[in-house]
Amino acid sequence: MNESQAAIARPDEAEGDRTQRGIQSIEVGGQLLKALVHHGRPMALKDLARDADMTPAKAHPYMVSFGRLGLVEQDRSSGHYRLGPLALQLGLIGLQQADPVHVATPLLAGLAREVGHTVAIAVWGDRGATIVRLAEAPSPVHVNMRHGTVFSLTNTASGRLFGAFLPADTVRALL
Repeated sequence: MNESQAAIARPDEAEGDRTQRGIQSIEVGGQLLKALVHHGRPMALKDLARDADMTPAKAHPYMVSFGRLGLVEQDRSSGHYRLGPLALQLGLIGLQQADPVHVATPLLAGLAREVGHTVAIAVWGDRGATIVRLAEAPSPVHVNMRHGTVFSLTNTASGRLFGAFLPADTVRALL
C-alpha cells in the first residue's frame, strides 16, 4: 500500500482487519454500483452486469433492492440505471466529512522529494490563503514561508487559485 492509499484506507485494508467476515451478497452487489460510478453515466442492465462480471439475471435483483433503497433509479423510457438520491446524499455527506488536510499531509514529504521543491498546503483563512502544512525541498531554496504565512491573493499561484473559485464578494473584500 503506497502513502496515498494508506492515508485513506478502506476498512477492509486497515491493519489487522483482513480476517473480518463480510457479507458476500453486499460485496457482489457493490460491484454493480462500482460499475455505475466508474462509467459516470446511466447504463443498461446488460452493460452493468457485464462490467460487474455477472449475468443480467443475477444483477437484476440487486438493482431492484438498490432502487428500493434509493441508491439507484431506473429511467422509465430507456430502462437505464443511474445513481439515485441516497447515493447523492452519501456522496455529499462523504465530502462534508472529508478532511483534505488530514488526507494530504502524509503525502506532502514524498511530493516535495519527487518534485524537488518546497510544498505547502494552504487553506482559506480570514486573511486569505494560509499555509497550514509545509514540507521543505531536499535542497531548500531559502524562502520565507512557514506555518501561518498568508499568500497574496493576486501575486501567488495559491492566492489566484483560491480567488478563481471563491465567491466574488469574498475576493473583493481582500483586494
